[in-house]
Amino acid sequence: MRSIRTRGIVAWTLLAAIVCAVALSTAGCSYFVPSTKANVAPFADQTIAMTGEVDTSLAQGRIVYTRHLATGPEVMRYRALLKEFQDVVKGIVAYSFQVVTVAESGLPDTLKAAEMAKFLDGLRDRVEEHPSARFSLSEASIDTIIVNVRHADDLVGALRGAQPLADDAGHAAMAIIDELQEALDAAQNEMMDAINTRHGAMLTYSDSFKRQQGVVLGGLTAIDDYWKNRDRATLAALRDSLPYFFEGMPPTSQMTTGNVVEVEERLYGRLEKMDRLRQSMAWDVEMYYKQVTEIDTVAETSLKALRISRLAIHMWTKTHRKLSAGITTPAMFDMFEITKSLVGSVL
Repeated sequence: MRSIRTRGIVAWTLLAAIVCAVALSTAGCSYFVPSTKANVAPFADQTIAMTGEVDTSLAQGRIVYTRHLATGPEVMRYRALLKEFQDVVKGIVAYSFQVVTVAESGLPDTLKAAEMAKFLDGLRDRVEEHPSARFSLSEASIDTIIVNVRHADDLVGALRGAQPLADDAGHAAMAIIDELQEALDAAQNEMMDAINTRHGAMLTYSDSFKRQQGVVLGGLTAIDDYWKNRDRATLAALRDSLPYFFEGMPPTSQMTTGNVVEVEERLYGRLEKMDRLRQSMAWDVEMYYKQVTEIDTVAETSLKALRISRLAIHMWTKTHRKLSAGITTPAMFDMFEITKSLVGSVL
């Protein structure tokens, strides 16, 4: 019974598969001819992600305490490169939104290709207005690309024709990022030099006065030990280490209590003077450390932003390449494999 039942299931399964094959074949041979269409959803998502990553990352490198020092040639060079990079990103974003707009426009395929060519014409004109633009394609190559886009059969063909431009834009952005990384290091060094010029001397003096305060405090500690133990060897050792506080004093063995009190007052006077001097330099010292910390933080943040931007540009170029390949519709399938899997599922 089990064998008969199994053979019956297999027979019905094969029959169902044959019926499906016949039904599909009556729908026309065109059903089995794969076509492609532009899947703009991932491309739009990647463009938005790229824009967000670049804008958010680069916006974090803001300066406050060192703004007035950011005027040197290396800083200006970094800013110029940063603007150039942002202009390239703006062009990429404008192109990307045009792709999405055209894809969702409902226009006939040939008109979609024509719209993309028209946009590229305008984009080329804007690029030509900036001689420093570092696109490697020649004018003749760009003209050929635009012609190919214009005569494409559909949007996928137009995007495939525009792929060299997308690659070139990605390479240009990457080249600028490379220069930005080098310029960032030079700008950081330049600003550190400016900070040291402005506050470095005060920091040196402050450190010197701090060390002197330590020496004086050591002397006061020795005097305190003398008051406790009345050991003149303590005074002798202090006299050897700090002779200038004993000027005009009799030999250690002959020093009176009044003499020791006077030495102590000299030490306290020196300590107070050092403290006043350090207080007068407190603003410079505090500002020095704030500025150094800010420069280090901004440089680290900016370097991270450039790395993120590099990855975002790479992902955008890769996504455009996938978009220009289109997606197959309908999904291609093998009737023999389907039939075999159906048979296998019941045995």
